[in-house]
Amino acid sequence: MVQSGATNEFAPGAYTVGESGGPAGYAGSISGDCNAQGQITIESAKSYTCTITNNDIAPKLVVVKHVVNDNGGTFDAEDFTLTVE
Repeated sequence: MVQSGATNEFAPGAYTVGESGGPAGYAGSISGDCNAQGQITIESAKSYTCTITNNDIAPKLVVVKHVVNDNGGTFDAEDFTLTVE
């Protein structure tokens, strides 16, 4: 386990940076010296920074109006005013 923002010492080699847990509803991405999958190869006497960004996911609502004209009706979905309150 590492601490965010702190300098953590590791032996040279290949590592994968990631996270587990955390609240639902956030999309995570990794940047900096790590690739998008969190992979990094550490060399002796060098410093690296990998950043994990968690962005909240905007909720979405899709409203679909379906009109059935099987008894002589002629209206389309555009003829109705939809609301969400």
